Amino acid sequence: MRLTRVILLVIAAMLLLTACREGARGAIDRRFAVEGPVTLVVEVDDADVTIGASLAGAVVVTGSYDADRYEQTATADGAVVRVQVLRERSLLSLVSEGGAELTVRVPPGTAYRVQADETNVTIEAGPIGGGTIETGNGSVTVLGGDGAVTVRNGDGPVMVEGQHGALDLRTSGADVTVTGHRGGPVTIETSNGAVRYYGTIEPDSSNELTTTNSSVTVRLTGQPSLLLDAETTAGVISSRYAVLEPVRGPGVLRGRIAGGGATLRIRTSNGPIDIGSADVP
Repeated sequence: MRLTRVILLVIAAMLLLTACREGARGAIDRRFAVEGPVTLVVEVDDADVTIGASLAGAVVVTGSYDADRYEQTATADGAVVRVQVLRERSLLSLVSEGGAELTVRVPPGTAYRVQADETNVTIEAGPIGGGTIETGNGSVTVLGGDGAVTVRNGDGPVMVEGQHGALDLRTSGADVTVTGHRGGPVTIETSNGAVRYYGTIEPDSSNELTTTNSSVTVRLTGQPSLLLDAETTAGVISSRYAVLEPVRGPGVLRGRIAGGGATLRIRTSNGPIDIGSADVP
């Protein structure tokens, strides 16, 4: 029994010493020849992810990771490229402090699916398609592309710039900011964070912006034509557009802007709602 205790103490001491330093760094360097756009599937635990544009016909996967903590794979199966950087299920991986980072360059038009745990995800500007990002705790940044984008973030900010396509963005406890958007309906949902939307409201589209305990700012481009339905439990609602057939009350503004083809529903609590034009300072 005494010998067993000594052995256990030695093992514990070795693990503690290991935890005091980062494990050896492993390199990720894979290249795949592909034809046309692909579907990129990324699965990571807590590695930061960057996706950017490459030359046509090539997928380039690079990065680094703590070899004591993670295992990584990259495979290509026809038009699907799958990359994984996952924590090993071992005691050593639990006590190691090293991190990981991953960059994937993809051909123009590539769609993506990112499944993450605690991760910052960045989609760089370029001719990339749309995709889906799910992360539990980290920032999500999409800097332009052509396609629908869906984001599910457990607790972290979301920023989208210059995207052309439908947006469905949901997080909590953080701001959601969209600028330069066009070409699709918009759904934004957060809590305890501001919503800022700068872009178009497409004809005949249904759009919804929701938060709690914060503000909603809308700046529209072009000539919007929509039915407005805005409510806040405590705050001022202002519109720099003429609202026709208005219904006004404490924390309520409903009515028609121009012809009223699309719908824009805005909800918040304990915060103001401000609607204006992005084309007019």
